Amino acid sequence: MGIAGAGCSLASSLGADEVIDYRDKSSEQLTSAIAAAAGGKIRHAFDCISEGGTLEAISAALGKNGGGQVTFVLAYSDEVLAALPRSVQAGRTMVAEAYGGDAEFATKWFAEVGKWLEAGSFKAQKVTVIPGGLSGVEEGLRRLRNNEVRSEKFVYLIKDTPGV
Repeated sequence: MGIAGAGCSLASSLGADEVIDYRDKSSEQLTSAIAAAAGGKIRHAFDCISEGGTLEAISAALGKNGGGQVTFVLAYSDEVLAALPRSVQAGRTMVAEAYGGDAEFATKWFAEVGKWLEAGSFKAQKVTVIPGGLSGVEEGLRRLRNNEVRSEKFVYLIKDTPGV
């Protein structure tokens, strides 16, 4: 199950069995849709957006179904985390953990993802290389500010940075 906006069709094409479009829903409606998904049996969630109330909506949905675990990528204040349902365990996931405390776990999953990519059963999101290396970051930020980015990730090749 996934939650998307303009990328709903992409999420479906990548294998999501159900996609909830958040754009036409209030926070309460989104919470209810998440709680109802998969027959109310969702217990684990990965919040890869982590802003605009996503953690709160996901956590409320898990709480409605008896609790669970949610992981997120951006930092939240202690106050926001303390306001989540007590039946929900929330924790931040950072890439750096793959090289520290979670190295053994990450090693196993990195190998699996590599196999899935080779087999074609794991599909990456669209990647757009912004020209100019790090000097292109301003262009990427401009696109984000102007809501020109839909279902893609930007890559900046350091070797293409002038003067580097």
